[in-house]
Amino acid sequence: MAITSVDVNQDAIREVKQLLNMKTDREVINEGVALLLAKARQKDALRRIGQRSFTDEEISGDTISYPL
Repeated sequence: MAITSVDVNQDAIREVKQLLNMKTDREVINEGVALLLAKARQKDALRRIGQRSFTDEEISGDTISYPL
């Protein structure tokens, strides 16, 4: 993993650590980057799903019930 030096809002870092019981700044930053990446991927997936066309057979297919 590369070392990167950035200026971050220390008050926000402190608050996140307190609220989420995180120990280090690195943990907060890595989690934040992971969440941003997941959000961007989700947005892209939703865009692609929204562009998809479904056939009548796909729309009126049988319902699948999964055991819990």
